[in-house]
Amino acid sequence: HEHGSFGKASRQLMIDGRQVFRDRWQAQLDASHMPHTLNLVGVLNASDRRLYTMPALLYVDVLLPRRRYGAGLPRLADNVLSLSRLGYKVTVVGTDEHEHEAKPATMRASAEYDTWAKLQQAGVELVRLQDLQHALCELNDQQGSEEASEHGGGDRCIVVRLLLKLRPNLYKVIVTSRPNVWHECYRHLAEYCHSPDKQQQKVGVEGVAGTCECPSGRIFDVGAFEGSNYTELACFGGNATAVRPVSPWISRRQSATTPSSVGMGVDCGSTEPTFAGLSERSTCKIIYDAEALWFRRDERLVHAADENKTSAATLPQVKAAVQANTLTRGRELSLLYAADAIITVSEEEAGYVRGVLPITIPVTVVGHSPPAVPISTTPFTSRIGILLIAGFHGSMYYNGDAAWYLVTQVYPLIARGIATNGAPPIPLTIAGSDIPQDLVAVVNASRQREWITLKHSPRELAPLYDAARVIIIPHQYGCGAQYKLTEAMAYGVPAVVSTLTADGFGVKQPRSKHPRMKRPWFGDFDDRFCVGATTAQLATCAVQLHSDARLWQEIRKSGLHFARKVQSTDVWTSQLNRTMYITAAAAAVT
Repeated sequence: HEHGSFGKASRQLMIDGRQVFRDRWQAQLDASHMPHTLNLVGVLNASDRRLYTMPALLYVDVLLPRRRYGAGLPRLADNVLSLSRLGYKVTVVGTDEHEHEAKPATMRASAEYDTWAKLQQAGVELVRLQDLQHALCELNDQQGSEEASEHGGGDRCIVVRLLLKLRPNLYKVIVTSRPNVWHECYRHLAEYCHSPDKQQQKVGVEGVAGTCECPSGRIFDVGAFEGSNYTELACFGGNATAVRPVSPWISRRQSATTPSSVGMGVDCGSTEPTFAGLSERSTCKIIYDAEALWFRRDERLVHAADENKTSAATLPQVKAAVQANTLTRGRELSLLYAADAIITVSEEEAGYVRGVLPITIPVTVVGHSPPAVPISTTPFTSRIGILLIAGFHGSMYYNGDAAWYLVTQVYPLIARGIATNGAPPIPLTIAGSDIPQDLVAVVNASRQREWITLKHSPRELAPLYDAARVIIIPHQYGCGAQYKLTEAMAYGVPAVVSTLTADGFGVKQPRSKHPRMKRPWFGDFDDRFCVGATTAQLATCAVQLHSDARLWQEIRKSGLHFARKVQSTDVWTSQLNRTMYITAAAAAVT
């Protein structure tokens, strides 16, 4: 606006000034800056040149990092930032990002340009399918090639394949998250890294049921996954040939030679025979970030359904879990054997993985970092109500069932307990993205509906945390660790949690400092939160924490310490650094 005093349009003055600046500093610009951004091949090559002095790391997840969506994506943002600070040139790709953008607005995670800009400012490279397609077209034009461009066509790993094609022998570390991405992309990663074919004794694989021929030309005997009725062999990246047992004698002979619960499986690696079996020839390390063990969520779903703690809307998921969970478990565990190292989100899941994998595969824990938010300063007396925050995304599965359980079973007990004491009702607020209509109907049918408020897709969470006295996380099934608990403790809001949620944060037996509350109907008041093992205990936890100012202050103080010290970004950055060091992926940095 200052240019207006010169009598010319400010935009034209800035355009003229830009040309003057270029004319004056052209030599320095040519020597120091990347090519014009329309030259996509040049941009990628310029980025590659910066990697000559930095170990290159590729992080593969289902979507690009997001802060406001949940589903492990805030943790992804923290992880890539930490790796960048450790000295890695980090590239991030989302295997489903291009298809996700094409979904209706109500069914997709919103683009977070502010989050992506901050990552890019920290040196993190975000690559999309369209960038790679344009770069390959430019490269084909430069080379005079008529190779057809690729447009996805349902190939989940196309963005990974194209990036690795443009950057051969560049990445020294590849981190892949989530079992579906790991399953579908491992073959391409193994080929890129010249990883050897791997055969291991694997949990969830029965007997010897056929052979697996890898691209390297090697042939292995392999078993079948439990629950597949000998129709699916533990052969990843190769051609499987089943030899179904034809007589009880053959089955007995296999059972005598191979334990029924443990069998052989193969993860095929390099397509080049010269690399087969030669681990020292691998050119990069592949790390599996087990953001959560998905099959355990389905196991717990079945258990919760048996206890009538799930809604009718998730009955199809319950039936599917009952029918396929054994097979799903075998598939997911078998994938872990292919990794050079494994990252889990909680110590509880790390212990589980260590119990089923060979001791040679290192396992480290990298949990959720607390968000960089100011501590809520609203005093106890100015707050009221219980808060549940979740990402529903239009589904009753997982978070929807937790809210259903709260409204139909826990909250009525809270209302009854308050009424007995003669106190006014405790309001309940349920906030989240795309609240499903099934949950809306449940709330409208509740006897306590006048005290329940639904907040659909709130833009900001801070006002909710500032107003609530207690947050509740009553989930009866799930896996990994609940980011919403880390977030609540970072804001300074005391929490009531289920035993499942507490397990994810390493709390097996809460250390109660309140002996009078150790009766069966009371919850266990750990230093950081109140744990309710039963419906009655969850309700009592909520009533006590909402009404006792001294107890509220104690839990708040301990939760803040836990979020900002025990689960700090520095702690998880150190764990990531340890993972890189153990795998010997980048000795120059670590």
